[in-house]
Amino acid sequence: NDNPSIDVYLAAHHLILAHARAAKIYHKKYAPIQNGIIGISNCGDFRYPKTPSDVQAAERAMVFQYAWMTDPFFFGDYPAEMKDILKDRLPKFTPEQRDELVGSCDFMGLNHYSSLYAQEPEEPRTPESEYEGYWADMHVTFSSDPHWHKNYMGWSTNPDGCRELLLWITNRYNNQNADKITPIYITENGTSEKEPDLATALRDEWRRRFFEGTLRACAEAIEMGIPLEGYFAWSLMDNFEWSFGYTKRFGLCYVDFETLERTPKSSALWYSEAIEAGGTNIVRR
Repeated sequence: NDNPSIDVYLAAHHLILAHARAAKIYHKKYAPIQNGIIGISNCGDFRYPKTPSDVQAAERAMVFQYAWMTDPFFFGDYPAEMKDILKDRLPKFTPEQRDELVGSCDFMGLNHYSSLYAQEPEEPRTPESEYEGYWADMHVTFSSDPHWHKNYMGWSTNPDGCRELLLWITNRYNNQNADKITPIYITENGTSEKEPDLATALRDEWRRRFFEGTLRACAEAIEMGIPLEGYFAWSLMDNFEWSFGYTKRFGLCYVDFETLERTPKSSALWYSEAIEAGGTNIVRR
């Protein structure tokens, strides 16, 4: 008997607990030998307030997406905003679980792809909405900016949103804990563009612009003091993309799915140059 008002929060709850237990085992058994670190990667898209009166809507959207899965590792509990809205539908942590949770992330991983505007819905929240699930609980209306490029997934891409998201994460988790600065790694970032054939894919100018804009935003974030220590482009090559199968291409390298031949796209050549040049080929503002 599926219950959308509870199931998603219960699943996430056990995922969070599973990470904490795995981290505990790793810190005790393997970290001293490997000198390694362990963290968790969560998805995060930035939400700009549509108007000055939509600041709370934008913050609520950010909390329901990123803070939901990150707050427990820093504060031992879910965000207050979610607890106020969900009440008993949000699972609770025991004191022992909280002890395992806090400090179980040596770094924060971020999978980031898109930005949107957030605004308060015209229709008020109703008692019945709690039975409609996660998006009804968030209760936010989203829209895009006509100046932002929409990729082949239909996602609005605005590289500056990456910088703003990194700042939001740092303000929430690092600026409240001066004793320990937790580094951030962007573990996924990329774009899918319409590439029906090899000739089109090799001229992937939108992907090159996306990476240049995002890496510029990352450099600006580092200059602002944000502890961003790593960046991983998604993806090295075209692959099987969830329910979209082989129809959506995120790769820096084009893959012929019949022969498996791989060919670097123009974005791959630019990205290689950026790495070799230490980012000096990125046009700064």
